[in-house]
Amino acid sequence: MIDRPVRFPMPSWRFFILLVLLTLCQSGVRVKSMTTWVRRSDARNLLQDIEKDVCNGLWFDFRYLIGRTYESLYGPYVLFEDEKTTFKPLENASFCSILSFAGVNCDPMNELEGINRIVDSNQCSLIFKYLQRHLNMHKINRWLELSSCAAEMHSTEVVGDKNLEMVKFELSRHMMSYLVLDTDVNVPLLCGLFHSLVEDPDLELIPKDQDVGVCNKSGSYACAPKDWRWCDNATSSEKSSVEVIYSDLLQSQLQNVRDKIQQSVEKSLRSLVDDAFSWVLERDPSEQEEDSLVALLQQGKDFKYLVQYLHSTKEYRIKCAAAFCTANSKKAVDNVFHEVLLRPADPVALRRYTDMLHDGFHTTTLRKILKESEEYKTLCLRDGLSVCDSARSIVRMMYLKVLGRHPDLGGLTAYSRQLVLGKFTESQLQNELEKSDEFVNGAGLRRKALSIVETLKRGYQECSDARFTENPYWNGRWCDRSGCDDNSSVPCTTFPLEMYAQTEMELAGVNPSLPASEVRKFEELVKVVTEGYVRLLGRYPDRGFLISNMGKYMTGEASTDGLHDQLLSSQERQDNLQQRSEGTARAGWIDKINILSKLMIRYNLSFPEEVAHCFRFQPQGDVTSDTIAEFMDSSTSDGKLPCHSIGKVLSTLQEAWNQHGPLLGLQQEEEPMLPIAMYVNERPQYFLQVVRSLQAVHNIRKVAAIVISMDSVKEEMLDIALSIDFAPFRIIFHPVNEDLLKNQPLLAIKLHWIWLQDMLWNNIAETRGWKGDIALLEEDHVVSSDYLDLLSHLVYLKQHHCPRCWGVTLRWACMHSDDEDGTKVCRSHSVINTGIAFNRSTYLAIKNSNFDLFADGWDWSLFHLAQTGQMPPMMIGPALSRVRNVGREGVTVTEKGDEFLQRQLEYAVAKNSQDSLPLDHLWIDKKDRNQFTPPMWEPLYLGAGIGFLAPQA
Repeated sequence: MIDRPVRFPMPSWRFFILLVLLTLCQSGVRVKSMTTWVRRSDARNLLQDIEKDVCNGLWFDFRYLIGRTYESLYGPYVLFEDEKTTFKPLENASFCSILSFAGVNCDPMNELEGINRIVDSNQCSLIFKYLQRHLNMHKINRWLELSSCAAEMHSTEVVGDKNLEMVKFELSRHMMSYLVLDTDVNVPLLCGLFHSLVEDPDLELIPKDQDVGVCNKSGSYACAPKDWRWCDNATSSEKSSVEVIYSDLLQSQLQNVRDKIQQSVEKSLRSLVDDAFSWVLERDPSEQEEDSLVALLQQGKDFKYLVQYLHSTKEYRIKCAAAFCTANSKKAVDNVFHEVLLRPADPVALRRYTDMLHDGFHTTTLRKILKESEEYKTLCLRDGLSVCDSARSIVRMMYLKVLGRHPDLGGLTAYSRQLVLGKFTESQLQNELEKSDEFVNGAGLRRKALSIVETLKRGYQECSDARFTENPYWNGRWCDRSGCDDNSSVPCTTFPLEMYAQTEMELAGVNPSLPASEVRKFEELVKVVTEGYVRLLGRYPDRGFLISNMGKYMTGEASTDGLHDQLLSSQERQDNLQQRSEGTARAGWIDKINILSKLMIRYNLSFPEEVAHCFRFQPQGDVTSDTIAEFMDSSTSDGKLPCHSIGKVLSTLQEAWNQHGPLLGLQQEEEPMLPIAMYVNERPQYFLQVVRSLQAVHNIRKVAAIVISMDSVKEEMLDIALSIDFAPFRIIFHPVNEDLLKNQPLLAIKLHWIWLQDMLWNNIAETRGWKGDIALLEEDHVVSSDYLDLLSHLVYLKQHHCPRCWGVTLRWACMHSDDEDGTKVCRSHSVINTGIAFNRSTYLAIKNSNFDLFADGWDWSLFHLAQTGQMPPMMIGPALSRVRNVGREGVTVTEKGDEFLQRQLEYAVAKNSQDSLPLDHLWIDKKDRNQFTPPMWEPLYLGAGIGFLAPQA
């Protein structure tokens, strides 16, 4: 038996009316809805009350009478909507017909002048009698119902500027009036949405930091139905509201409120549809489903209708007929309990209210029920005000202040309850958060680092305050001191790197003022720790470990000798390896071995002796293209590699292929152009687009080679690569860890990237002796048809016009991403990670730096090198991008993830129709000395987890 919400007893008079209606229905008599009858009665009673209040004197200005009456019945938007205030959308009568019924002359040809009439009390009564027959009762009742609902939710407490609060309230009334008059959305539904509409940050009825302004009393307003408060009959209280009604702020915002409300209502209705699908079918609606159901809500259907409709679908009967799909609806109920009662829902309530949601009630109803409960009143209400709301506000503020983020549901609920019950004060809550590991290793560490940088920077004041004669674009920022016109006593040439090193030392609890030999000892110890973590755990060491141990390693209190054994036997490593080497994961590795063995047989490559015994070859004898190799992971041979070590088998095959694999595709017969290297992850949907774009590139057949470096062995990716027939290409594989250890994603990409650089400059036949630049692309970098030609031109410009450039980029390199000048080129202080190319000198600078130890991805590690002077700081590139990043799903960005990262992928890109641009007319922007493509060199960047530190000047 399903528990239902408690119902209140029906009053006896309603019961009597219901019996009468049922009797009439059973007798075949057609009657109107009781609800409609009661509402019409309410509207007429209201009209009678207004008549008694208005028609209580001797003489009345008709404009005052009609303006005040209509605003009372329909809300203020009825006056704002029509400049002439004829209200024809609501009625079939003009104002002159109203006056004529009351015996007052009015010229219908000049109605605005005709309504300028004074009426007596009898004529006033006749006017109201006419209105009773002609008013739109449906619209009036919608206004009464919605304004009554909103009044229950509106706080009578005035916080801050009284006039500003009155403006907000008046705008809310306009919003309700608009919803009543110009939409057909179900009023109970609007009632539930009203509070969220007013609080919606996207709606922003009042912009931040706005003054109310002054009332315009210069004569712009005169007595008229629209401006009835200016009429002589207006009472003193009505006239006093003029200061707010006609304030600059309110009048300006009224012009925007309609469009904002339309957007906000549609957003809220879409949210309701999403809720219904989530709670009933436990999935998101398709765009078409959402649009069709939003349209039904706009036509007056309610939330219960949506739920009933979804319950009637075939999908629901198949998916949820045996038992309710309740996972999401239970979570929604539990969230409301956390929000209102500061606790999780108990099992009985969870079942009851989950059933209620499936009966068609929304969580707004549940929220109201809980706020009427005795538990809520006892826990949260003090003198009519909610201390629970105040406690939640304090917790949210404290999380932002201490941890720099919004609280999770559990933390918000637990700490709010502690505050309400008096177990925590605000300062105690702050102390509690500052004790957390998250603060110590996160926000607190960042705060400490900022303090350190602030202190250290004072010692380099001569450097940061210097002015420059040749390079004024620095404007006091860090530089390599070329062109400086001062004789600083401080070693400014290297001070950013020194500041970084000193900051890292002090963060780890080590005195940064030690002799140079001790600084080198610190760096060596960090290298030992970092390499151990990367090799054995597949990640960088966390800051907490460095803080706790580096000081001990420096003083000899502890030794790094035992760190290897400690990491090797750690539970973290065992869990990592177990997940990668058992069950379906093991089958996946064996599948990769079989794919690679087929590839080696296809191109007649010999199997390495140490793993050959792990395969059964058919037919026997020399390996040819007709041979089939079957991997036997349980095979053993004395003195040879155990075949069950599948990581070792796979990496051995990968290294053999990398050493002996053939150059494929179109063979080069002309003077080669610069090579292109691609580091690709398992994203075939993007990789295919890139290969197709390369096929359309002008002169692509002339490249020395396209080197495709794969992070895995996947048949679909290989098929795409092997389809290349327009240029010479070589496939290589980044070898797996022999123990199959899984690396943290950003680290895995960085290790692949630097391994590829080593292969390009030291091992691969087509590139190891290359004298110029090598281009780099990822599997989601689609290029334009003039990509290669422009790249060659930019390399030339870099060599002759940008000696301080570390590389070239084909992505936009000027100040504005929407610049569409196809021949404009800029030199900028930047590290751009898309469509780049660099030469051996940059590679050597990277290898001689602390690139490997910097705890971040390869691109931010390059930024660190440029910022700290370990490699040149500039790039050269076009104003109009020749490469487009099509990836919307990956390690650093997701389709519904970080909006900032998504926006970074939007910029102007050259179309293939622009391949005839006169590249020999390229010109370097003369203002480019001021170019800084984000982010700026300063503040100091300390890597993932701390980020940028912005010391005050």
